[in-house]
Amino acid sequence: MRIRVGCEMTYELGQVTPMIAILNVHSSRVSDLERPDYLITTPSVPVEGYRDSFGNWCNRLVAPDGRLSLRTETVIRDTGRWDTVDPGAEQVPVQNLPAETLLFLLGSRYCETDRLSDVAWSEVVWT
Repeated sequence: MRIRVGCEMTYELGQVTPMIAILNVHSSRVSDLERPDYLITTPSVPVEGYRDSFGNWCNRLVAPDGRLSLRTETVIRDTGRWDTVDPGAEQVPVQNLPAETLLFLLGSRYCETDRLSDVAWSEVVWT
């Protein structure tokens, strides 16, 4: 199956603003892309790319004062098969999790956790 993926975001900035945009398909799926999912900025500004410790492609830029649009688009090929499920996987209480896993539980400054936690809890399936 072919899935069209991408996004477009427009900001109105009151001053020059350094940004890091993580909007590209994860590195583990890059070989499945029909074309690169380059970040396009309007107006055009220099963009420097780097890979973070999780394999995400990060785009570093300095946005000008005023309106800035960020856009990326591509088509990804996928089998359409569901991810495998491990019915024997256990739920581990937070206090017993290894320390190196705790960073994945922290809130993000890019996600208003106080506003989204009710939605998240409503999506949890308790068995």
